[in-house]
Amino acid sequence: MTLSWKSFGQNPSRYKIKYGIQSNQYTESIITIDNRTTWYLPDLINGVSYYFQVVSLDLSGNEQVTAPEVRATPFGAGFKPVAGGQNYVLPQTHEPQGDTGPEMWIVVVFSLLFIDVVLRVRKKLI
Repeated sequence: MTLSWKSFGQNPSRYKIKYGIQSNQYTESIITIDNRTTWYLPDLINGVSYYFQVVSLDLSGNEQVTAPEVRATPFGAGFKPVAGGQNYVLPQTHEPQGDTGPEMWIVVVFSLLFIDVVLRVRKKLI
């Protein structure tokens, strides 16, 4: 499930996403690696409603502002949002496009290292 929200708080460095299957009772949480406003949460169970709350964090990891709770239920590749009212967090109806989650930085680093090696080898051959 992919969550997206508008940036909030005073220059947040990261966000904490809290979630669970009961309103205001969050049993899981994850802290994003940066201040991007989209995050993919894998392994949620289709047909089960989840409650989400996003909190902005400052550079020291202190909580700044808490967004209102939203509820969404995953169904297959996407999910149906069932939350109402004005919310900061907006569930998306698609799977991630490869640019979310902590594993993306590993792909970027290895890609840059590979390009560097290729350029060095090419330079020696010329």
